[in-house]
Amino acid sequence: MSWIDATVAGLALMICLPSCGAEPPVPAAVPAPPAAPPSAEKLSCENAQRLCNVARSYIKDEEAKELPQLDAVEIGLSCSDEPTRKCALDAAIDRMGQSGKGEWSSSVGGRAQRKLISACSGGYVAACEALFEHQKTAPAWRLGPSAEVFTVACKAGHPMACSRLIGLCKKASCELATAKAALTAGCRDHLCFDGAGHVLEESGDAGGARPLYKEACLKGNSSACASGGSLARAASAEARAADGRELRERCAPAQRCGVFAAQYLGAAGDLSGARDLLDKACNSGDKDACDRLPWVLIQLPKPDSERGVAMFDDRCVKKNDKESCYLLARVFRGGQGMTADKAKSTKYAKAACGQGEKMACDWDRVSTSTPERPILEQIVSGLLSPLRMLP
Repeated sequence: MSWIDATVAGLALMICLPSCGAEPPVPAAVPAPPAAPPSAEKLSCENAQRLCNVARSYIKDEEAKELPQLDAVEIGLSCSDEPTRKCALDAAIDRMGQSGKGEWSSSVGGRAQRKLISACSGGYVAACEALFEHQKTAPAWRLGPSAEVFTVACKAGHPMACSRLIGLCKKASCELATAKAALTAGCRDHLCFDGAGHVLEESGDAGGARPLYKEACLKGNSSACASGGSLARAASAEARAADGRELRERCAPAQRCGVFAAQYLGAAGDLSGARDLLDKACNSGDKDACDRLPWVLIQLPKPDSERGVAMFDDRCVKKNDKESCYLLARVFRGGQGMTADKAKSTKYAKAACGQGEKMACDWDRVSTSTPERPILEQIVSGLLSPLRMLP
């Protein structure tokens, strides 16, 4: 091959290489840029998470007296990572009450305290508990932000907050108006009952205790129904009527509040309201309400009065109840809201006498002018007095 041919072949090979399947030369590697250092926030939050976990385990160590790791709580509470924030919050709670020791510390910083207050208001019970236990160590049992928080939590429906609020008020000169408002809004049956008792004990404020007794009664506490009824008698007729209307609207059939409401309504003269409540309670199986219902019915116009007579007649004839027989003898003797009927009056008097009611045994000779308590007064008394014996 001549040098000309060799030159042509070399040039052809150079032209073919890029398009004839040959591998192109590998370019030199470009160095990667240096990795950005982790942000200060990321490092601090990671450290907070690690130290927070360690600190929480140390808290349970009886030998642990100083816990510098808990400085990380302040950082952890501001981290965007939810597990870190949760750990930091729990660490703050543990710090305020060192588990198993009963020793409460005030060494949690302001940010942690604010977070605890926020968590408590949001319904995180552990945070509420820590705040209240911490508050109990304050000089002279002074109320601070935690009491305000627990008022909010109680109103939001957290029973533990209501319970603690009552307990704290028993140890402090707290604002009863604030406590009463919170308790009325959020307490359970026995907590309302306890709160009402505390209000009476501390201030003698029957007007402030009545709403709490009413709430407890509406929630099914029979003792509150009885206690509230006793206070109701000293209230104005307008107040009793207002309470009765509210009870009539809110009372659930399964509750015994029909009896409680009846005493308000009966004492205020709203017998039709008492009838409605007692009917509701009786139909739901409340024997006490059934016992008191005819006392109200008999004072109302027909057909309620006729129904009341029928109920008393059933007790007189079938159950040998001398009081029912004697009541009907009186009703039909002098009218007292019913048409007078001497024959019926004598019939029921004989039945009452046969069952041991001595006042009915010489009925024809008893003067109709013999002074006796009006039946309406007996009705109100009958609605009220048995309540004092309720469990």
